[in-house]
Amino acid sequence: MHKILALLLKWILSVTWSKVVQLFEDMQRTYIGDKEPRESIYTFLNRSARPEYERVRGVLEMWFRNIPETFRNALRTSFCSGDQQHLGAFFEIYCHTLLKKQGFSVSLQEVVDQTNGNPVDFLVRASNIPLFYLEATVALDSEDTLKSQRHLHQLLEALNTLSEPFFQIILEVRQVSSYSLRGSRSKWTKTNVKP
Repeated sequence: MHKILALLLKWILSVTWSKVVQLFEDMQRTYIGDKEPRESIYTFLNRSARPEYERVRGVLEMWFRNIPETFRNALRTSFCSGDQQHLGAFFEIYCHTLLKKQGFSVSLQEVVDQTNGNPVDFLVRASNIPLFYLEATVALDSEDTLKSQRHLHQLLEALNTLSEPFFQIILEVRQVSSYSLRGSRSKWTKTNVKP
């Protein structure tokens, strides 16, 4: 009988501890430097031993514990991914915390349109009365822009490794938005193309 109780207790403890999902790894941190240019935000936050980032991790873990358990794994996966997914997951955690602190009741991943089945991030209620749906979205640069920035950082890192005492390299990057390109092309077309 004692053997069965011991096995049952061991199983209960393993199930209980396995369900504790954290955003950051529980590890010894020693890195006190700055974020590397090509390093993801999550990777830097996870490895930094600086006190200010320890406080950031503590606050984010506290916010994350208030997310219902059934949504934590998927949210953590996005949070630990590349910067675009990371920032989107961070914004969802932030919005959930903000709404809860304002006294609202928040349901996650509510399906509004049964025909399409895509959930909306939050259904916000006050006194059990549905008020509004909230889709937490972050507007970021396109993947092509981010890829270009990574290439530029790679070039800068390579140039910084050169030690030429008689030469100096000055790199100036100019960016033209797609809006101004469209405007210039439109203006050129009107003045140079005859109907």
